[in-house]
Amino acid sequence: PPAKETGKRIAVIGGGMAGLSAAWQLRKKGHTVTVYDDAPSIGGKLEQVIPRGRLMHSVLESEIKRIESIGINLVSNFRVDKEKFAQLKDLSDAVIVATGGHKSRFFNWEGKELLTMGLDFLKKVNRGENPKVGKRVVVIGCGNSGMDTCRAAFDMGAESVVAVDVQKPAAFENEIEYVESRGGKLVWPFFTEKITEEGVYANDGTFIPADEVIVSIGESPILDYLPETDEIQKFRGSWLITKADKSIIPGVFAAGDVIKPGRLTDAIGDGIKAAHYADQ
Repeated sequence: PPAKETGKRIAVIGGGMAGLSAAWQLRKKGHTVTVYDDAPSIGGKLEQVIPRGRLMHSVLESEIKRIESIGINLVSNFRVDKEKFAQLKDLSDAVIVATGGHKSRFFNWEGKELLTMGLDFLKKVNRGENPKVGKRVVVIGCGNSGMDTCRAAFDMGAESVVAVDVQKPAAFENEIEYVESRGGKLVWPFFTEKITEEGVYANDGTFIPADEVIVSIGESPILDYLPETDEIQKFRGSWLITKADKSIIPGVFAAGDVIKPGRLTDAIGDGIKAAHYADQ
């Protein structure tokens, strides 16, 4: 814990890696820091989405306890809406917005209503709900998130899993090898055109049969709690555009996947930057 207290109060909205990183840095500087998250457990995607086979839950839990041990207040099951955001802003010397990306992205494909959202699927798996999955699964997306989805589909009982992408798979080689070791296949280039009850069609007529199609091509942030003002700028109407000091409006700073999608290390680094400017 810090040797001296500054008396300054910081609210961090989002208990994922960016938010926890910012909270850690700000607490070390002597500020009173409270992290708010709408999930039952703090930890963001590491808690909710990343398969336990890739990250031991005991490791994550011990890290969360270490963060809490220096006097950071962690508040779960706390959903911030416009009214609560205004209250937090009024009561705090600074606010960090770090709610991540929790809305699965997909394109306007024919049959899109038949899709299973990869993020929702992974969250159900990590909550222990054991969601029912088709025997033949197609995953749209061959990035690391796509490989996590493939892994989870096999864990939930899928007999065959095929991942498709428009470009060379972006996932780490070891993640691809793991999926292939379980019998999974990666197909590219594959330009999805339509989804049907029978499977997935590419624009060149290629057909892959499937009982379930899961989309996992990235996520965008949900920012409906922010005030509606022209001062807050967004990229493609989704991701926050920050000023040079990481602020979006005076006293409110942003970090992590609310700005652009990234890796765990990107979120940690971005949290450090946001904490620096908030402290200034």
